[in-house]
Amino acid sequence: LLLRGFKVTVVEKDEKPGGQVITASTCHLKDKLYWSIEDLMANVKALGGEIKLGCELSAEKIAEMQPYAAVVATGGVPLRPKSIPGIDLDTVVLAPEIIMGEKKIENKKVVVVGSGITGLEVTEFLNDAGCEVTVIEMASEIAPGAWFQLVDDEMERIKPFGTKFLTGTKLVGIEEGLVRTENVKTGDKLAIEADNVVLSLG
Repeated sequence: LLLRGFKVTVVEKDEKPGGQVITASTCHLKDKLYWSIEDLMANVKALGGEIKLGCELSAEKIAEMQPYAAVVATGGVPLRPKSIPGIDLDTVVLAPEIIMGEKKIENKKVVVVGSGITGLEVTEFLNDAGCEVTVIEMASEIAPGAWFQLVDDEMERIKPFGTKFLTGTKLVGIEEGLVRTENVKTGDKLAIEADNVVLSLG
């Protein structure tokens, strides 16, 4: 927009820009991802854009600014499906909370739900914290749709910890100390002992 001649103000409620790139760049060997944010910030400033950090907007505040247009780029929030019994238990946390250090789980039995790259990365954090991890995935393969080299790289670091992987397995319920699952093809039920559940569902 700056290159098209607009006067642009970027408003971010957090003190650090980058959104989910911050979370991604916190993972093992991925700190250089944040360079993309630093580059964009430098370009915006060089082109005369204004950046306000630690500032939360409301509809009223936007109206007061009288902009030609307001672009809402607030990203998404991690899924926590309310249809799953027990999803709101205190023992259930979101993958970004572990990656960003907002929640600590150490030396526990943990079930990670979802084996995408984020699921594999949070498994690394849990392994390093002495946890015994089981990863469940509805699809028939680990990290469906992810680039194979990224998956191979993650798996090489995860496998030595004895992490268990259950594919074709759906989460159907969470109880204190227990996760209930179902095989997506056969319907067979399986209960897995777990002190904590980490959701990595996108």
